[in-house]
Amino acid sequence: MNKIQKVILSVSTLVFVLGVVFAYFIMVRPLQQELERVEGSLSTEKLVLKKLQERINENEDMDITAESIALQRQLPLIPNHEQIFVELNEAEDISDSVITNYTISDPIAAAFPDQEEDVEGLQSFTYDISVEAQTYEDMLTFIEYLEGNERILSIDFVSFSEPDEENILTYEMTLTAFYTENFDGLRDIQPSIDIPKPANKTNPLP
Repeated sequence: MNKIQKVILSVSTLVFVLGVVFAYFIMVRPLQQELERVEGSLSTEKLVLKKLQERINENEDMDITAESIALQRQLPLIPNHEQIFVELNEAEDISDSVITNYTISDPIAAAFPDQEEDVEGLQSFTYDISVEAQTYEDMLTFIEYLEGNERILSIDFVSFSEPDEENILTYEMTLTAFYTENFDGLRDIQPSIDIPKPANKTNPLP
């Protein structure tokens, strides 16, 4: 399975699971609230209540809020650039690299060349990044850190030049990030982001 196929599989799986979570909030949770409202009512309604309880019990072992937050760390409902900035900063620190420049594209509907049908509601955008590193190993560490992080990112392009007279390796890379526009009912349950202190930076990256 190549990298694009892995991204497609991961994104499709997350969209499906988010759909299950969304269905819980739209269907099961209102049923639970209704059950609580009518609890203690006439005995003729107890059979209906029993059926409602059975449907609720099927989901009682799942922490829906925690599940939704965990999934949205991988495939958020908004672009969530702050999350990517944090991951890029961490990649800088762990690889002893410096991001010197970056640009961000506008979101578009995500498309995969080998996929017959697009994933409905899936959006993508790209970061074009210029990075300076001390060694090739540092460059690989930077890339591997991003590929192994929570957020689904696809490293689409890497180009590097020979180290200059100061032994600085410069490389350009393009990465693609994804988010889904579906599941508006989950927007009130989104993960928080621990943004590190700026350390005298005026820009979140360089």
